[in-house]
Amino acid sequence: MIKTEFKRQAGDWAKRATSPDLRWVVDHLHLRPHFRVLDVGAGTGLLARALSPHVADVVALDLTPEMLEAGKQAAEREGLTNLRFELGAAETIPFPAGSFDLVVCRWLLHHLAHPIDGLREMARVALDNGCVVVVDLVSPTETSVAHSYNQLQRWRDPSHSAALSIEGLDSLFEQAGLEVDESHKLDVEEDLTEWLSVRNSEDSGKKIRTAVMQELSRTGPETGLRPFCRGNAIMFTHTLRMAVSHRLRRPTRTDDGSDRSARRAPLSLTVLGPHRHDAAQSG
Repeated sequence: MIKTEFKRQAGDWAKRATSPDLRWVVDHLHLRPHFRVLDVGAGTGLLARALSPHVADVVALDLTPEMLEAGKQAAEREGLTNLRFELGAAETIPFPAGSFDLVVCRWLLHHLAHPIDGLREMARVALDNGCVVVVDLVSPTETSVAHSYNQLQRWRDPSHSAALSIEGLDSLFEQAGLEVDESHKLDVEEDLTEWLSVRNSEDSGKKIRTAVMQELSRTGPETGLRPFCRGNAIMFTHTLRMAVSHRLRRPTRTDDGSDRSARRAPLSLTVLGPHRHDAAQSG
């Protein structure tokens, strides 16, 4: 389902410019020039391309070849030389343990049927002194409203599984052996008509619009979208949350006396993106 939907949406995602929420993500990440970064569920590499100028090496991992190809072409146009595109699933990340300083996903977990599998993999491939970051939609806390919210999301995009509440995401981190020690939230306003331009079908768009209009007129239940009017436009609000785990652990000494937490696993990459010089590479 995910591959089918994002194959259909690849062209639209490739045309998207840097959005305010994307800049918000980059601004809140503690980036360093030497970092190796993995963007999981990267799509066309919007986040990976935004991170590329600030770090040594970025890998954009995604399950959909069409998304990767569109991202590769965009990266080539932008002249990015330290960004690579790799085909792979979040639940089975094709890299050794301890490969990256920063492992991040944006708008991914709500697509996964079993998000714990993806988060555990993200934790596995991060360095012991690295960082795991999840940026995703936040669902309402009330069960009935959360159900409605996720139902509308699935009508628009059948690859949507479930957005988690803040408490649900904290629990997921705990299950993955991580602790959320830094958290940020951002409300993002969207135009309903523009949001529905990427939809599964005309019928699904009508069902969503009807539900929103009923909430606005107080003739229907809450949708979780928090709709409002601005002039002639119908708007609604997403809440994004950035959950950060700094995976600081006691260093483990190897047989030669070196600090294992400072070691990096070599990367074996299928290079799909631009690769014109090695100056920015770290491995």
